[in-house]
Amino acid sequence: QPVSKYEVLDGTRDETFGVTFSPDGNWVAYTSENEHEWQTLKLRRWDGEDRTPRTVEDKFFGSSMAFTPDSQRLVYSSLHRKLNYYFLSDLRVHDRKSGKIYWLTDGARARD
Repeated sequence: QPVSKYEVLDGTRDETFGVTFSPDGNWVAYTSENEHEWQTLKLRRWDGEDRTPRTVEDKFFGSSMAFTPDSQRLVYSSLHRKLNYYFLSDLRVHDRKSGKIYWLTDGARARD
C-alpha cells in the first residue's frame, strides 16, 4: 500500500512523467507515452470540473515543465528541429486560453 493517497491522472496505463500543477491548483500537465503513442504533452483540469485530458502536442523529450505564476501558460523543454537531422533542446510555451504554442528560445540548448 502506498504511504500517501494517489490519483490516476487519466485512467490509462501509459508511462507518465514530468507532472506539474498550476499555481492556482486548477490544472495539471504531464507527458504521457505508450506503445501506440509517442511522448505527448497532456493537460487537464485538477479542480473537479471536466477532468478529461486533452492532448496539447507531441513532445520530443524533456521532462520538466512549469506553469507561469498566473497559471495561463505552460513552459516546457522539447527538441527543436533545425534541419532534417539537427535537433536542439529549446523551451516551448503553450498558452492555455488561446491554445497557441510557440518557441521561447531558439538554439539555446535549454532543457529541463
